[in-house]
Amino acid sequence: MIELIELLKEKIKEEWTLAGHPTTGQFEESLEDEILYEDNKMILNILGNEYGIYMNYGVEPDRIPYTRRNRGQGQGGTSRYITGLQNWVKIKLGITDEREALSVAFAIAEKHSVDGIDGSGFLDNVRNNYQQEMDSIVEKHYDEIMIKNM
Repeated sequence: MIELIELLKEKIKEEWTLAGHPTTGQFEESLEDEILYEDNKMILNILGNEYGIYMNYGVEPDRIPYTRRNRGQGQGGTSRYITGLQNWVKIKLGITDEREALSVAFAIAEKHSVDGIDGSGFLDNVRNNYQQEMDSIVEKHYDEIMIKNM
């Protein structure tokens, strides 16, 4: 199953890149594998940073953790969403000034709160584009187990 695990991780990273997502490499580095055995079944999970799911499926506008505040309404608290956007702006857009990066992050949050975030479907592409290759590896592994146990 090592062959299948490596194929999945490799293809997830490739599709992530093709979708235009890479910035820091953190998502790619976060990928881990987990093999579970339940009721004569083997379950293979590839786990990674949670934002990969949001980038695959997208996010509806009402799920964006941002509420616009007009001048004079006071400040909100610290938001991991805004901080994450600010860091993304610095890396992806090369904006080094903190205030400018924060301003751009708020503009992006405003747009997301209206339009949502479109998903790229990069995980779906892995399944759709490499299903045959994955099936072949599973069949090969199954055949090896059957021969070994006969």
